[in-house]
Amino acid sequence: MHDRETPKVHGYFALLADHLATKTAELGRVSGYEEAGIEAVEIVARMDERTTPICRSLHGRVIPLAAIGAQRDRIIAAAAAGDMEAMKRAQPMLSGPLEQEIALTRRTGDIVKRGIGLPPYHFRCRTVTVAHFEPASYPRKAAQWAIDGEVPRKALPSLVDAARKARWGTHKALWDRRQGGDGREHPTFFVHAMKHGVRNGLSPSEYNQGAIDLIRRSGRDAWLVVVNKEHPYPVLYFRDPKSEEFAVVNLEGGQIATCHRLSNDRFVKRLARAEVALELPMRGIAKWTRRFSG
Repeated sequence: MHDRETPKVHGYFALLADHLATKTAELGRVSGYEEAGIEAVEIVARMDERTTPICRSLHGRVIPLAAIGAQRDRIIAAAAAGDMEAMKRAQPMLSGPLEQEIALTRRTGDIVKRGIGLPPYHFRCRTVTVAHFEPASYPRKAAQWAIDGEVPRKALPSLVDAARKARWGTHKALWDRRQGGDGREHPTFFVHAMKHGVRNGLSPSEYNQGAIDLIRRSGRDAWLVVVNKEHPYPVLYFRDPKSEEFAVVNLEGGQIATCHRLSNDRFVKRLARAEVALELPMRGIAKWTRRFSG
């Protein structure tokens, strides 16, 4: 072996040893979860400029411990048999086309069906699992639904109810001079009404009613959105594709954040900026709205 090849070989084995150490640690955690009576685990990635697309996509997802335990058993059985192909199937390296496929998979349940759950997902993977406990607050539950890509059907009415009850917040917002304002802070409703309502010929009361009508309307689309998974703050987007009306409701505090017109191109770009944007099934929501609207 040439001397210049030696560092590469040493580097590879060091990388492999680190990978196996991470895998062994995660396998050990599974037994601890089982002994503690944990029912599900949450995937936690270290979120920074080095985070890979696959780990960013999997961050925050919740996986049943039964699925994790089954994967652990497949890994151990493959190792005991010395079956490398079975080992690859039990814990595939998520790179290339497979990484892209899994990263774009919306529902966590679909990922679990593929037998994927336990880190590490690639060499030098820093992602781990932690015990998951049911979120105490409603907004945190909604954020979890968004991250896992599915809102329980029984929970859809509660999302609509939260939106229907939303009102403009009492916090202040800057009325920017560049937007015709006075450069001072005013109640958020006043700023948005002046910017998006009065400038378009609507009175503040008409603007407010327009926002409420859009949120309650049966013909609009709706998304449950988490802009940044590091700070899972869930919001609801409402948009009428025909009129291009757009409204945002913050589930934390039940407040209307804004309402204005947004072109199709700008709306698509806004959705793309969010780390999670789950379109809600409108049939169930519209039916519930018709039933309970005054």
